[in-house]
Amino acid sequence: MSKEPRRGIINRRHCIAAFCRIALVGALALSGCTVLPLQLHDDDLKLLQINPKVYVVTFKSPPFGVDTSTNYALVGSLLGAAGGAQAGSAAAGAAGRPIGTLIGGIAGAEGTSAAVNAIGEANISADIQSDPRALVKSVAYEDPVKQVRDEFLGALKGALKMSNFTMVEEPLEDESLNALSEKFSEGIVLAFKTEEWVLTIVPLSSDFFIKYRVQGMFYLPQEKRIIWRELCGFTPRESTASLSELAANSGQGIKERLTDTGRRCAKQLAAELIELTSGRSRREDR
Repeated sequence: MSKEPRRGIINRRHCIAAFCRIALVGALALSGCTVLPLQLHDDDLKLLQINPKVYVVTFKSPPFGVDTSTNYALVGSLLGAAGGAQAGSAAAGAAGRPIGTLIGGIAGAEGTSAAVNAIGEANISADIQSDPRALVKSVAYEDPVKQVRDEFLGALKGALKMSNFTMVEEPLEDESLNALSEKFSEGIVLAFKTEEWVLTIVPLSSDFFIKYRVQGMFYLPQEKRIIWRELCGFTPRESTASLSELAANSGQGIKERLTDTGRRCAKQLAAELIELTSGRSRREDR
């Protein structure tokens, strides 16, 4: 079966990533695409163009997660049909194990042994390298939201000449608009929030990739009003890898992919805003 990688990008034109051709409608409804983009109105755009004081915040991140649900369902259905309810139940109970490991345990140990033998260079135990949940918990991975923040600000400084930023380094616990208004009584708030960062299995495979979604927004605390909001998400299928590859060098494969998704999202969010503001500026100059 071909492993030609495919990319899915979540934004206002394409909220649901195309990383899984066989996903069910119910799964898509639960995929978290609930943040609606909000375009800048002309009057609000002018506020940004006068280089206002901007407080830059991030919100506390959700836990780094694992999603192997697609293969659980497939394996459970296949084995349930082939071997009865007992086999299906056994597959469903093998939580955290990718499809290659599950089938290897049933059809023979050859595939699993080959995977374990490929772990020689890693400095994480074989048990962890065969269990994505243990791999996620074994290292203190860093949510790339601050990378998104920093690179987004760099783009704004260059393209929109915005520079009056006050950084709030400690992530905020309360993301409600009322809480933001109580904390900030002046200026504009630029906030970044990670919606999810998940080590996700490739359907019908033992490989994984990082699914990442983050939103950015500008908020007027005095008026309790969001003036711009955009959601970015990546499922970069070209960077899929086995658990042993991801685990090598203390999870360096995961760290590199998190950095890459953060860089991509920062670029996309900034491009959305810069394109919007630049287009309006050109119309006003005519």
